[in-house]
Amino acid sequence: YHAVDTEVDDIDLSREGPVGNGRVTCFTVYSGPDFSYDGVSAGKALFVDCVDGAVLDVFAPWFADESRRKVWHNYGFDRHVVENHGLACRGFAGDTMHMARLHDSSRLRTHGGDGYSLEALSRDLISAGEAKVSMKALFPEFFRKTAFADRAEGSASRDAARRGLDILRMQTDDATRDAFVCYAAYDAKSTWQVHDALRRRLERQAWDPMTDDPPRSPETPRTMWDFYERYFVPFGKVLTDMEAAGIYVDAASHLADVERA
Repeated sequence: YHAVDTEVDDIDLSREGPVGNGRVTCFTVYSGPDFSYDGVSAGKALFVDCVDGAVLDVFAPWFADESRRKVWHNYGFDRHVVENHGLACRGFAGDTMHMARLHDSSRLRTHGGDGYSLEALSRDLISAGEAKVSMKALFPEFFRKTAFADRAEGSASRDAARRGLDILRMQTDDATRDAFVCYAAYDAKSTWQVHDALRRRLERQAWDPMTDDPPRSPETPRTMWDFYERYFVPFGKVLTDMEAAGIYVDAASHLADVERA
């Protein structure tokens, strides 16, 4: 499995979704502790700087390769921002948010749980010291600037501050670049580790299907990992297909009528 994560600029998620909005400024890949990208150092992450948009085009064949099994955290976001650049995103093999919900549906924050963020899942499922650290904890100065802009400046400044929280500056500024690269790389590594941990847990949970399709020998019992691969993986892809297609909404009349009702 190749765990993939993107960092994105030019999007305000409080007002718009990722379909058609946002541009990838970099992406990271982690393929496990035994995999080497350069044939020398195993267990490293790959960081690809895409500030120059032409760099992303170089990786178009890899993103489109169905045989490269890619896992994500919140595929419904990353797939769309990658495809905003005209690339095809194929080879979907898992979403750690979906896996975590299947393994434990009691984590909903609205019901007192810790939620399904990568930060929360990595804190609970992988060893201490390797869990994801939030961007707010690593770059508090950028968040302070955004909060100040919200309080003291006009709407144009607030909008500019919200459009990615200076992601591009974090990535290109000499004082923050190294920390940003590490932050981005750990997102991919944490996704791989959470995926691995959840796969092991699902393999230990029995699945008793209503039918015997496909047939299995008694020596090979079914597990919830079998269920996930058989149903959740293709469904996860279909969900993002539906998001990309969208539905027609008569905003001019219907939504106005609903708001008046």
